[in-house]
Amino acid sequence: MKQLLSFYVLLGLVTSIVAQDLNDLWHHKDLASDDIPGVSLKQAQDYLKGRPSRKVVVAIIDSGYELDHDAFQTNMWVNKDEIPGNGKDDDGNGYVDDVNGWNFLGGVDGNIINETLELTREYRRLKPKYENAPESQSNEYQYWKAIEEDYLTDSQETLAAATGFLANYEAVPHQYKLLAGYAMVDTLSIEALQRIKSQDSVIIAADNYLTNILGYFEGEATLDQVLGLFEVGLDYYDYQGNYAYNTEFNPRNLVGDDSEDFKNRIYGNNQIDEVAGYGGSHGTHVAGIVGGKVGETTIGITENVEFMFVRAVPSGDERDKDVGNAIRYAADNGAQVINMSFGKEYSPDQDYVRKAVKYAESKGVLMVHAAGNDGKNNDEEPSYPDGSVSKTKKSNNWIEVGASSQNYDEGLPAVFSNYGNQNVDLFAPGVSIMSAVPGNTYQANSGTSMAAPVVAGVSALLLSYFPDLDASEVKEILMQSATKVDLEVVKPGSEDKVNFSELSRTGGIINAYEAVKLADKRVKIELR
Repeated sequence: MKQLLSFYVLLGLVTSIVAQDLNDLWHHKDLASDDIPGVSLKQAQDYLKGRPSRKVVVAIIDSGYELDHDAFQTNMWVNKDEIPGNGKDDDGNGYVDDVNGWNFLGGVDGNIINETLELTREYRRLKPKYENAPESQSNEYQYWKAIEEDYLTDSQETLAAATGFLANYEAVPHQYKLLAGYAMVDTLSIEALQRIKSQDSVIIAADNYLTNILGYFEGEATLDQVLGLFEVGLDYYDYQGNYAYNTEFNPRNLVGDDSEDFKNRIYGNNQIDEVAGYGGSHGTHVAGIVGGKVGETTIGITENVEFMFVRAVPSGDERDKDVGNAIRYAADNGAQVINMSFGKEYSPDQDYVRKAVKYAESKGVLMVHAAGNDGKNNDEEPSYPDGSVSKTKKSNNWIEVGASSQNYDEGLPAVFSNYGNQNVDLFAPGVSIMSAVPGNTYQANSGTSMAAPVVAGVSALLLSYFPDLDASEVKEILMQSATKVDLEVVKPGSEDKVNFSELSRTGGIINAYEAVKLADKRVKIELR
């Protein structure tokens, strides 16, 4: 992503440090009855109670998945034509032992964990050709200049941010012990810090910094807990420094395919349970939002799902070839909904992805995509894939999703969310969303990555109870039934105020209750 995340924004996107009750699913709640702008899920469930329903196959294209997580034990897609573990392609689809899905980042000797950014790959590809070339007005030369500027700027900013972060990390033990001594306590709390009265600039700076940090622990934390908090940043900057902008790093040999050969769609392995790396928990969390179930508690939007797990997203930018092939795999194997909680700034082979999107559209698949976490306008700076099937046309089956918070005030849009009056369709809850993570546990994450599976879950809910709807009809229903918001809000990525209605095509937030009512009305009209 082009925008470098601050430590505090990073923490908000990655994890909730304080454990939360699994029943505290704010995004399921209702604005009218709970004063929380969730999706009105209980109201939708009550409306549908007693009606027949069926399972809906939802493909999750993401990082790896913890297959033995309690949340997935009753709802995994099984390729019934494949005999598990026999090392054969029983169903003849080209993928050996693809029982629960496929991994396009795997090979005989292992799996890709980390990857570079697409920006880095493009810089590496074009540098030998243009670094010492005379100036030109050609499109490729101008593209190179943009790549060069972005790469040099972003990599330098990352190095500076990493250096600053490490300096803060190394200073924390001294700051903590200093302030604990001033406050005469063993464990620091915001209350204790408020009692410190000093004009010393060092004390004031340490006080302010640790007050922010303690806010992630409900106001009190030990030194070990505070240092543990920094592990999120250490992992992030380790990835950024060693992989994201490293022009010498290229893990593609692990897969063993020719990444430039787009005719070859048969590669990878069936190890979809790879959850290592900075982003390794992402796919598990995303899937849980759609339809995770723990005992009698459905933490997802609907339990009527079968998860088809497709691994195509490393810690880093996904490759267009893998994205296109993942979409085709899902469409060919019966997915009715595809969730794509990933994106990038550059897409050199987007035509390949466009063809895959068009192919999935022809198969009647609904595709749900996260708008991105850069606080930018997607109408001005696209986030790929963008749902296009050509340079001028977008798929009717594609939904682009921004993230909203639980605050029904000027902070309603998530501070990090991308937006766009033309290229973002609607918003959905995407801040502090509780779901499954590896280790058979649960945590609350934030991002448009969390908002997209909320929409995918509501889409699956509709298709479960109204199976005659096609993908474009589901999208139309979600758009028309979204809760319209007439509220002045802070535009993400800035301090400007705009009306929430200006941030997306619908100007609204997805509403499951209104969606099922509208779907029911349409079906009844068609049956007359």
